[in-house]
Amino acid sequence: EQYYRNLSKSKYAICLTRRHGQFFHDAASLNTVCIGQTSNNNNYFLHPDMICDSITCVQKKIEILEQNPDYYSSIVNWQLNNINNLTNEFLSTLKQEIENKRENK
Repeated sequence: EQYYRNLSKSKYAICLTRRHGQFFHDAASLNTVCIGQTSNNNNYFLHPDMICDSITCVQKKIEILEQNPDYYSSIVNWQLNNINNLTNEFLSTLKQEIENKRENK
């Protein structure tokens, strides 16, 4: 509970390791801009402009975002749109699998 409370107060979620697990999903869901690396070209939670491999790069990205609130909002909206698309894809796949299972009985 504390993890989500703290994350929801953050503007930025930074992870410079290639393995971030659920972290970017949680952060993006809470309107937090994700910045960092990804080993699997995570197209849902990490905007292509926000890929960084060093703290210097992260600092530059934050400076740009802080100077341009519209850009910050566009990144948040991009992340949320992708999460919604992922959710819809999952639900569609789940629905299809349920229908397939019913047909095979």
